[in-house]
Amino acid sequence: MLQVGNMAPSTLNCTYNAAWGVAEDIKKYSSHVIDVIIFGSVARDLIGNDIDIVIIVDEVDFQKFVKTLGNGFIDSTDRRFDVAEIAQFDEGYATSFIRNKSLDVWLLPTDWKGRIDEIRALLPKHHDGLLLNIHNNFRQPLA
Repeated sequence: MLQVGNMAPSTLNCTYNAAWGVAEDIKKYSSHVIDVIIFGSVARDLIGNDIDIVIIVDEVDFQKFVKTLGNGFIDSTDRRFDVAEIAQFDEGYATSFIRNKSLDVWLLPTDWKGRIDEIRALLPKHHDGLLLNIHNNFRQPLA
């Protein structure tokens, strides 16, 4: 049986093109979004079981996001709700964004690449490898 990474084909339903469609919508429906990057399996293999997205925001919005994380685990639905509020998405888009169960989203500041250790210390411990995963596997849109 054909496999991509560690996933069987039946679990692969998110494509790179679909991920960039989501990224374009995120940029379209929020004036707070500076950029969007894709990471994880979709960035690495161009297909995956979910869409991992980082929304680049200013420092003020990033600090609001950090406060929502606290020290505990926040599931992806709650995180989407918090991100939609911080990014101030248009009301109609916010609802579909929050309900998109295939979307795992994080916020980072514009200078995140130069602050990996500092930002890692701000995230709950169970997300310790997140920034390295983002750094090692992110993609900008294909030309």
